[in-house]
Amino acid sequence: LPAAMRSMDKAMRKIKEATLIPIIQGRVLDFGCGDGQYLRYVGKALDQVTEIVSLEPNTNLHRGILAHAEKFNCTSKPYQLSGEFAEDLLLERGPETFDTIIVGNVLCEVPDQRAALSSLYKLLAPGGCLWFIEHVAAEKNTIEYKVQHMLNPLWCTLTDGCNINRSTLKRIEEQPWEVNAWDLSFR
Repeated sequence: LPAAMRSMDKAMRKIKEATLIPIIQGRVLDFGCGDGQYLRYVGKALDQVTEIVSLEPNTNLHRGILAHAEKFNCTSKPYQLSGEFAEDLLLERGPETFDTIIVGNVLCEVPDQRAALSSLYKLLAPGGCLWFIEHVAAEKNTIEYKVQHMLNPLWCTLTDGCNINRSTLKRIEEQPWEVNAWDLSFR
């Protein structure tokens, strides 16, 4: 799984550098951070960062997260690695805690997208920014949609819980935040 994360990160690096680094500021939450690949981008914006929290319930990935936090100098700021879920972090920290929330290829795996997104909305400070990059379900009644649904059981098993057929963008748009930009690309 970490090798797949690194490969995906490398393929999308230019997009992430152009869109993520400019919005990173203040208190940063890296939600469902996998093995910490997004800390590369947080590390490039450290002069704008006051605190970093990496949230990853899969404790098997924590060693890799800490290695990335150190490699990209994120531990030079107040840094916390948590094995909690967003709902737990909300109870611990309270609402309006983070200025920047990074959601990168994780909503395909969370047990309840609506609950996670509701907690993230509450954790986001006024004027803050939630940055996301996710694969989403194709439009209904298309061949792509049918293929996604056909392949999802096998894909989910092979990738430790990744669902390729979720209506993630619709779940994001259900929250009261403003979606400023998104791109649907098949490359």
